[in-house]
Amino acid sequence: MVPPVRTMMALCAPAALVAFVVRPNPGSSVIRAPASVPAAATSNTQKQRVGPLFAKPLSYEVTHKPAANSSIILSLDMPGETTQLCYDKAIRALSKEAGNSIPGFGNKGNKGNIKHPPEVIERHFGMEEVKGQSLKVISEVVVNEAINNLDVKAIGSAELVQDISVVTQLFTPGAPMMLEVKMDVWPEVNIVKEYTGFELEVEEPPIDEPRVAAAWKGLQERNVVLEDTEEGYAAQLGDSVIANMMPFRENADGSKGEQLPNIASGEGVDIVLESGRYMPGLAEGMEGVKAGETREIRITFPDKLGPQGGDLEGTKAVFEVEAVEIKKRNVPEVNEDFAQSIREGLTLEELTREVEKAVMEETGTSKKDTRNKAYEEALLETCSITIPETLIVEQAREKFAIMMTEFKDQGESDAKIQSMITKENFAKYVEVVRKNVTRGLTLSLMFTHIAEKEGLSYEKSEVDDQMDLLRAQAKGQEFDEAKARDKIEAQLEREMVLDWIDDRSKITWLPAKPVEKVDLEELGVVNSP
Repeated sequence: MVPPVRTMMALCAPAALVAFVVRPNPGSSVIRAPASVPAAATSNTQKQRVGPLFAKPLSYEVTHKPAANSSIILSLDMPGETTQLCYDKAIRALSKEAGNSIPGFGNKGNKGNIKHPPEVIERHFGMEEVKGQSLKVISEVVVNEAINNLDVKAIGSAELVQDISVVTQLFTPGAPMMLEVKMDVWPEVNIVKEYTGFELEVEEPPIDEPRVAAAWKGLQERNVVLEDTEEGYAAQLGDSVIANMMPFRENADGSKGEQLPNIASGEGVDIVLESGRYMPGLAEGMEGVKAGETREIRITFPDKLGPQGGDLEGTKAVFEVEAVEIKKRNVPEVNEDFAQSIREGLTLEELTREVEKAVMEETGTSKKDTRNKAYEEALLETCSITIPETLIVEQAREKFAIMMTEFKDQGESDAKIQSMITKENFAKYVEVVRKNVTRGLTLSLMFTHIAEKEGLSYEKSEVDDQMDLLRAQAKGQEFDEAKARDKIEAQLEREMVLDWIDDRSKITWLPAKPVEKVDLEELGVVNSP
């Protein structure tokens, strides 16, 4: 799915504020607001010593010039009066923080009312600290105001052009100062050729035979007919055993130990005797069992069980299984009668087309998906857009978080996942996904541009309907509704624009390249179509 630009716009608000100066720390004197949050919001979460307001506006001049990668450089020319006022405010804030902690000044009763001379504060905190706080005042007031008054949409957070140590050294209270900061701006969409009237030759999407086979098998499984067996019947592979099952940890001597949590256990469990369906050995261990018989089956849990597996990965266990009933499973053959059983009047040919269409839509290989990808590639040739680093990093951060969640869902340990979340690993990941992220953001910007320029719109009720569906699927669990709405709107906009382009373009479909045919019956499809 194309990354939604609206989500980026919501996260990287125009006219973002800046808070880049903090108390000097060993190894780092600069912090930057996360790209996904306006710096103003971030500064509110930091320790606030300095209020952003003065009794009168501070005097300064600001100019800006374009820089590389959709960014600008702001040059702030401040007179000595402004640097002095910012220094004085920093002194007052530090004095309030120091309170009566400085020997010879006040007591517990008047901690908040003590006014220390500037030279006392400079000695107590150090001149580098005082300068750092003075620069923080400049960032919160002068830089923020300059950004808010820009005639461009600034995003992300501002960065000092010079090193913070150099800027700190250059700052002198009462002396004029030139400060330069760099920040990203919302990218411009430059159209270089017509984005409609395409004439394309596109190869028909091939059919994914293994997935189609899996779909047929699933359809057959959902329509299996169970048949009672005679007394004394011994279960065979392919049968269904209705059983009561309880797992125990296996002791070192092979005996049953403590009962395991309710995983793969319970009463009336339907066990289909089919190799590969369950943990290795379970189905095979039930072969030949008769109704009323109880067996102990030893298995070893897989090394990865997912989030529901707890600490059972690799655990040796003994399953106590009581066979209650044995049923023969009659898997229906795929023929005209089977099609009729699915839906009255449905033919096998029609069912075959429906199955193939469903698989292709699920895997993103339908004819429409292929068409959309072809139009997207053509659209990329019609525009010139420089994507700022802020947006690339934010999209990469979102993808990285999703990847870590997927690792956890696959059973990876918290310690392993934590070890992967490092600055170095994320930097490498950004480079891995940079091309795809840039492509997705470019297309998102194009979709929005075309929709606005051509006056295209979708029904807002469609968004509400999909949101209602998501809420129903969530079953009361909380999720980020604003983010979900943004993604739905972006997807609807994408489909709307691509349909609009299709109405004004022409695609010539070429035959799909031949692929190796798969024997569906070997994959378990009975009497495949």
